Amino acid sequence: MRVGANEKITRKCLTLCVTAIPIAIFAALLTFGPFFVSEWAGQYRSGNSPGSGRALSGSHVKVASASKSGSIFSSFFGNSVPVYQAKAWSHLTKNEDFKIFVYDLPEKFNSQVLRESWRCGHHMFAAEVAIHKYLLASSQRTLDPKEAHLFYIPVYTTCKCTTFAGNGPDPWFGRTLMSEVINHVSTTYPYWNKRQGRDHVVVATHDYGACYDYLRSNAKNVGIVPELKNAIILSTLGDRNLKECFNTRNHITIPTYLPVAAVGGKRMRADWTKAVGVVLPLDADNPKFFDDSKRDKPCFFWGALEWTDSRGNVDSTYSHGVRQELRRQYKNDPYFTLKHVTRDGDGKLGMVEYAEQLKQSVFCLAPAGFAPWSARIYEAIHYGCIPVIIADTIILPFDDQLNWRDFSIKISEHDLKVPGKLKEILQSLTAVDIKRKQSALKVARKAIMFQFPGPKPKSVSDSNFKGYAPTEVGGAAFDYIMRELHIKAHFREVTTDSPKIRQAARLNKWI
Repeated sequence: MRVGANEKITRKCLTLCVTAIPIAIFAALLTFGPFFVSEWAGQYRSGNSPGSGRALSGSHVKVASASKSGSIFSSFFGNSVPVYQAKAWSHLTKNEDFKIFVYDLPEKFNSQVLRESWRCGHHMFAAEVAIHKYLLASSQRTLDPKEAHLFYIPVYTTCKCTTFAGNGPDPWFGRTLMSEVINHVSTTYPYWNKRQGRDHVVVATHDYGACYDYLRSNAKNVGIVPELKNAIILSTLGDRNLKECFNTRNHITIPTYLPVAAVGGKRMRADWTKAVGVVLPLDADNPKFFDDSKRDKPCFFWGALEWTDSRGNVDSTYSHGVRQELRRQYKNDPYFTLKHVTRDGDGKLGMVEYAEQLKQSVFCLAPAGFAPWSARIYEAIHYGCIPVIIADTIILPFDDQLNWRDFSIKISEHDLKVPGKLKEILQSLTAVDIKRKQSALKVARKAIMFQFPGPKPKSVSDSNFKGYAPTEVGGAAFDYIMRELHIKAHFREVTTDSPKIRQAARLNKWI
């Protein structure tokens, strides 16, 4: 009897399970299925991180609304975005064995040209000044050339300006000065000739780096200064299709210089000795006052949408046609803030107004100008605006240390020419996608800034000289450059995932 009763109970349990489990599964699908479908659709549209719903539709966007369109996972675990970690390396590893000797050159190669053109100390080409000043007080510096692994040549080739270039740097003067300084170093000191300059470092921050010209065709024809064929060149140019001016074997891409203090709200010279121009309100330039929830402009660009030469002729080759295409498609689209500035400065914004526009925008266009790189990439990063890079051949700075796809968007020139494609791609990003990129921007900001040191440099005659300590977590541009130089000097192996990151950043499109 007891066995029969147990069998009846078992049959009832099985019947109940067979009936109840499918009902429960069906109910779960009805309840949660739409969330997962939305999640999958959002991921398929963006090709990147999960989320649901369009984050950008119409002419305005509030990133803070992400909680309303989050995934099923955010319903259970909240809408927090993981803290971004810099790829490969996030700190400068101190290595007292890695040393750089800085040449003490006649004033005509640096300080004299700086005195003659005050703009040289704070414009976007001023990295050549900042790196020199930093190295003079760096713990990597040695006063003994016998223990140096690299030799740094402090020459300022973008200081002299010319009205022919819209009062920009005179590239032909720069080319001549670079040739002269190499001749001076090679005939005055014995170190250049030992390795034919392979262990020497120079900075070339002009549009086409050490090719020194404004036009791509001219730069390609003349090539780099011949004396520099073996040297290590720190260049704002990074172009994989212009081997005459840039090669990854010898050259290192660096960020353009932004005249923004890390804290304090002052725009300063690259030698950080005195302020120039206006002093901005503290909240204009200081990241701790930036608020992503107040970004109500979807996409922003304010600059030259075409270029007219000194004779008044429109240069059809400027920007590889990219900026002209932006103007043609989107000049009347309220989703975009597109404003043209002439070579004479007509239509430009003041510094405070420009900073405010960047802080109010979600996406900032960074199309190619004369060269693939643009200062707008770094301006956007500093102000927390996601840079939209439109330059097929660009090689970005520190691409084996930072995963650029985490905090930027790259659009191919082909996709740009498809009517409406750019807007479609930007609108496909979800609110969660955007928040993740904004989180990553906070680390990237530190990586691309030539931040000013805190303590005053000690006298080089001080036997206890230690120089400046490494900067903030995530590093600053100078720290990242030191790591790149470390690699070039063969004192540090690149991590296993770095080549993959480098290859992806150069060859692939990303969102």
